[in-house]
Amino acid sequence: MREDVAQRIVAARAGAPFLSAEDLCLRARLETPVMKRLAGGDALQSRPCRTPATRMNTSFSG
Repeated sequence: MREDVAQRIVAARAGAPFLSAEDLCLRARLETPVMKRLAGGDALQSRPCRTPATRMNTSFSG
């Protein structure tokens, strides 16, 4: 992961915990390839999406 991406995640997390994968994506301004890498590494497992529509939008299975 590029350092600027990691810094955006840390900065976004400083304000409040992420509520979902979608929240992480929006607040840290992450692009789909980054979200796919995070999902592939199980980094999003503890961040369940809150609604069925959100789950569909953040599945990142390509």
